[in-house]
Amino acid sequence: SGFFFGSTPLIVLSPKKTIEGYIGGGMVTILLGPVFGYYLQQFPYLTCPTEGLSVTNCDPEALSYTPAFIIHCAIISIFASTVGPVAGFFCSGFKRACNMKNFGSLI
Repeated sequence: SGFFFGSTPLIVLSPKKTIEGYIGGGMVTILLGPVFGYYLQQFPYLTCPTEGLSVTNCDPEALSYTPAFIIHCAIISIFASTVGPVAGFFCSGFKRACNMKNFGSLI
C-alpha cells in the first residue's frame, strides 16, 4: 500500500519503505490474522487435543476455547505487524554495512 500511496519515508536505511505502507500493512495483518485463525479452526488437527502423536476425535465447533484462539491470533497479528518490520530494518542496515544489494550473496 505504501508503494502506491505513500510518500513519507519511514527510515533512512530503507528509503522505499513508507509510513503509509507500515500502517497499511499493519492494518491488513491485524484484520486478516483473526479471520485466518477463524478459518483454521475448522481443521481438527489444528484445534483438537492430541494423545501421543495422533489427534483425538472431536468436533472443533464444540470446543469451548474458540474465542480464546481468535484473541490469540489477534495478539500474534499485532506483534507481527509492529515488531516484524524491525527485522527488515536490521537486515537493511546489515546489507548497507556489508555494501551488498542482495542478501543472497551474503549467505
